[in-house]
Amino acid sequence: MVLGGIGVFSYYYVRFSRVIDARLSGDVFNNASLVFAAPTKVFVGEPATPAEIAANLRKALYAESADGSPVGTYRLVGDRLEIRPGPASFFQGEILREGPAELVFQDGHIRAIHSLAGGSALDSYSLEPEVITTLFDNTRSKRRLVRYQDLPKSLVDAVLAAEDHRFFSHHGVNFYRILAAAIADIRADERVQGGSTLTMQLARNFFLTRRRTIRRKMAEIFLAFLLEQRLSKEDIFGLYANQIYLGQRGSFSIDGFGAAANAYFDKDITSLSLSDSALLAALIRGPNLYSPYKYPARALERRNYVLRRMLELGMLSSSQADEAAAAPLGVVMRNVETTQAPYFVDMVKDQLLSQFTERELISQSYRIYTTLDMDLQKAASEGVRAGIVDVDQVV
Repeated sequence: MVLGGIGVFSYYYVRFSRVIDARLSGDVFNNASLVFAAPTKVFVGEPATPAEIAANLRKALYAESADGSPVGTYRLVGDRLEIRPGPASFFQGEILREGPAELVFQDGHIRAIHSLAGGSALDSYSLEPEVITTLFDNTRSKRRLVRYQDLPKSLVDAVLAAEDHRFFSHHGVNFYRILAAAIADIRADERVQGGSTLTMQLARNFFLTRRRTIRRKMAEIFLAFLLEQRLSKEDIFGLYANQIYLGQRGSFSIDGFGAAANAYFDKDITSLSLSDSALLAALIRGPNLYSPYKYPARALERRNYVLRRMLELGMLSSSQADEAAAAPLGVVMRNVETTQAPYFVDMVKDQLLSQFTERELISQSYRIYTTLDMDLQKAASEGVRAGIVDVDQVV
């Protein structure tokens, strides 16, 4: 029996080790190619605010932290906005170069533009091209990869409080929690609690199907143990942070906290407030069930539950919890992706397919820069929307 048990264990150890190696080898997440618009030029005297320009930079994959994105970073200091293109910036190419600059704002206008390289005054400055869409992404995902170091402490604490507060002390599986959840489910005669740790959730979503069976649960536990052996806690949390599903935006799924911070709050992940972090953690249990757009009262209740759990676990002071609980949800108006220029993107796809295979465009992380003017595209979309309203009124 002992030899048989060792044999079975060895078989599944080797089998699941290969599964993990295959899944985590190379680039973990989908690397579909990105389609970018043309650079946007801003001029001295043009109406604009620091927040508006910062939002455009985030759409171009810039980050607010000093080392947050290879594309570029920005920093808001009062009425000044520092812009620093990174090594992966469009402006590092041979066609067009644009160095670091500072935009100075006054009364809702750009008052001055200064080069941070030479200190000279500039009449205009070209902003990094914005991402239009992910090309040929079969998962239709809006994902912005982040590192564990990028995550604000408030977000890490909120996730731990909501999902697995013993994450940094257990070895992948919390049998007490699984038993307690099973007892609660039996008493309620339905599934009301989740007993999975963050590592088990990662194992399930990365390697297994969603079918709820005893065999799948055992595989989930085994994979969780193996992940804990092979990866650090920070690496596991980082994978979880990029993988977790947090809702839908148009035809795209919102995967990971980086994308969710932008989709729900129009913020870089490093700029999330405590209440923002608590809401994102609240969405993990059910992005549709607790959608702040469909069910704002339910989302508010769940967010405040996360804040109470953080208070109980000593992650917050009473004053911090009360202030965050009193804050509104703060989500931005839901964007239905009207600026993706679907017909233009279709034309770009047709042209690319004459030179590349679809598999290459899915897996090679190409960056395709186009001539699309985002301001004109937005104006055209708004014109069509207004025209449809007029037609409906006439009809």
